[in-house]
Amino acid sequence: MSKRLIIIFTVIGFLLFGTVLLVSTKGLFGENKNATADAEIVSVVRGDIESVSDLSGFVRANPRIDLLSEVTGTVKKVYVSTGDSVSEGDSIVDIELPSFIYGYRRTITVASPIDGKVLIINTSKGDTLFPHSSIAVIGDSEHFIAKFYADEMDAVNIKKGQKAILSFDAFPHLKIESKVEFVSDTTVLTKRGVRAFVVEVNIPNEKGVALKDGLSVSVNIITARKSNVLLVPVESVGSDENGSFVDLIVNTNDGKKIKKVYIETGISSDNFTEVVKGLKEGDEILKTPVENLFNDIGVKAPFGMLNDEGN
Repeated sequence: MSKRLIIIFTVIGFLLFGTVLLVSTKGLFGENKNATADAEIVSVVRGDIESVSDLSGFVRANPRIDLLSEVTGTVKKVYVSTGDSVSEGDSIVDIELPSFIYGYRRTITVASPIDGKVLIINTSKGDTLFPHSSIAVIGDSEHFIAKFYADEMDAVNIKKGQKAILSFDAFPHLKIESKVEFVSDTTVLTKRGVRAFVVEVNIPNEKGVALKDGLSVSVNIITARKSNVLLVPVESVGSDENGSFVDLIVNTNDGKKIKKVYIETGISSDNFTEVVKGLKEGDEILKTPVENLFNDIGVKAPFGMLNDEGN
């Protein structure tokens, strides 16, 4: 096939595609507008909006103490098992120190620093311990926090005192309202090798709810809230190298046309975006910008589809 024929067929293909698109949006600009307005056109409205950060994490006893050895020695006796309740001062393990250090055998006892429960035992009789070896993890059995790791996009918007709604996989119908208690000023390295910011939310005591250290927990943190602002659907806002835009429906002598209008946006929720500048209440826009429709299939909008006036 010659190059000329390929070009002719390509042009015909674009014309056919453009015809199909115009037919599918005919209701936007013809007398039968109301038949498709709900599906194709939306209005700029005023309302309230909340910006929310969604994080997943785990329940932690508060306090939760990793009991570490301060000496080198051999575990002579273990007094507790995982799940045991302990009081402050109760014996956890006996450690026998090497005789060559003191010239005689000496045994020290490591005790629990708090009232709580033995969450983990990391040693057994006969083990050799060194400084900073983990002996056990002791946690409060009645007080808990929710611990999360946030990436930088979320962390910059999260602040102490913000409202937080907690939910739990183990208790599907339970929602607990609380507040952010702590946001780290720097990143830590998670077990997955990712650097993230630590966020902690206090978990108020709930009667009849048996929380446990390690349970999965999710949180919705309200990072911003605004009232009586201009709102458009999230999917109505496109973006390019010049900024954010919408496809505004304008009345002309030739009928209704699409005008690409750049806007200034504010906060966003899952469904809506705040419009700070560029639109007014009652303006009609395309639910999805035409440019986005073509980008989704990897081609540019045919010439004449967009009215570039005012760009």
